Amino acid sequence: MKDLGPQHILGLMSEAYQGLVAYVSKEFKLIFVNDHYREWFGMMPEELLGKNIVDVFGEEILGHRLPY
Repeated sequence: MKDLGPQHILGLMSEAYQGLVAYVSKEFKLIFVNDHYREWFGMMPEELLGKNIVDVFGEEILGHRLPY
């Protein structure tokens, strides 16, 4: 049986889920986003990786959520 690493498993699970899935670092950088971001925001996941979520989505949208 093929050994599947955590990234591969996360990718499979996030694509099966019909919503947005992201992993954000403590510095608010996007580490992982599923392919549904392309449908919702018109951006390829590769374009988002490493970017700050405030820069991508705007402080107006995320500002009140950042403390959490």
